[in-house]
Amino acid sequence: MKMYRPPRVVKARQLLSRLKRNALRHTNGYVQYLTLTGLTGILSNGRLHLSSSRRLNDLGETLNENMYEASFAFGESENIAMWCLYGVPNKEAVRAVYPFESIKEWVADVKDKKNLGVYSFSGRSGVYRRIEGKIKRVIFADVAYGTPKFAKHGYDFFRITDKEESSAVILAGVLKDYAWSYENEVRLIIEFEQELKTDTGHAVDIIAVDFNAPIEALQEGRGKLTLGPWAPGKCRGGKHLVAGRRMEFNESSFKGLIKCRCNDSIVAKRQAKVLKKRKG
Repeated sequence: MKMYRPPRVVKARQLLSRLKRNALRHTNGYVQYLTLTGLTGILSNGRLHLSSSRRLNDLGETLNENMYEASFAFGESENIAMWCLYGVPNKEAVRAVYPFESIKEWVADVKDKKNLGVYSFSGRSGVYRRIEGKIKRVIFADVAYGTPKFAKHGYDFFRITDKEESSAVILAGVLKDYAWSYENEVRLIIEFEQELKTDTGHAVDIIAVDFNAPIEALQEGRGKLTLGPWAPGKCRGGKHLVAGRRMEFNESSFKGLIKCRCNDSIVAKRQAKVLKKRKG
């Protein structure tokens, strides 16, 4: 019989500190589900994209307009839900696992800020521009999953004692609804002192930061790359050319076992439209 355990009462800052500590304990590595095109872009440009709240899948999040986030996952096993959500078009799906040490080194560099290259990115033109915006804080933390009323219901049997308004500010970007708990998400969040604007006065939706240590780990074979379950039959495990370098890929443990219902044709048309705009 499972005994009832009353929730621990904590402050929001205590919970945030716990989430930060947990984020640096995933010694099995940090995972990204993406596409071969996305992986090629990361390796070619040497940068990782961070998105504003305007581009998040979870519209109920409390990320403010000055915050930008990049997501990783943790866990040894492949996650079908993540394959389907982020590996679209599914024939291009890839799973990248960055070693613990490389992400830890990279996070330290980002937090140091001194030599951090931060750029705005235009998906329409594919152009990066250096940003001079002042960084307020950098957070690398696990995401906590709970109900939206997190002032009353906490994470992992925690009860938050702060008022809901102050909790929302302190825990912005690190709390999501239980519906997303399958993601096992770890986030890098960069918050600026002011909202970032383009030269034309539009809000910046995507920024990029240098991603040197994790990229080096992949290129040197210290990371792990896996082809998606729906990779074409000719794409088997082994060395494949990516961004001018032959890199080792594993085959998915789900290859040939599941069917993806994602509508690749819509995604392909959208990508073709973007490429056409870039070429003018």
